[in-house]
Amino acid sequence: RAVQNASGIAAERLQNGMREAAESKTADAAAWALRFAFDDVLEQSSTAPSTPRRSAAAASRAGPAIASRAAGASVDIAALGAATAIEEAISIGVPLYNSGDHLACYQVYNVCCEAILP
Repeated sequence: RAVQNASGIAAERLQNGMREAAESKTADAAAWALRFAFDDVLEQSSTAPSTPRRSAAAASRAGPAIASRAAGASVDIAALGAATAIEEAISIGVPLYNSGDHLACYQVYNVCCEAILP
C-alpha cells in the first residue's frame, strides 16, 4: 500500500526523482536525485524541516519503520503521511551518506519513494 497524502505534484516530483536516480551513474548521484525530490516535496508541505533546501544536515531522531523496510522487514508504513515518511528516510539516509555509504542512503530513499507512490 502507498503512504497516504502524496499529492499529485508530490507524486510527480518523486517519480521524476526516481527516474533521475535510475539514470545516475553513481550511488552518490542517485541519492542526491532522490534527496532533491524529497526537499521539493517537503518545501510544499507545512511540515518542512528547518534545514536549508538541499542540505545534508542530519536529523536527530531514528526512523525504525523506513530502516526496517529497507532492511527487508515487513513494516506497514502506510499509516505515515508522505512528509513524515520522507523526514524519516532523511533522518536515516543522511548519516549513512555522511559515513560514505551512498548506496545504503540511496536504498533507504528509494524504499521511501516506493512506499509513497502507488
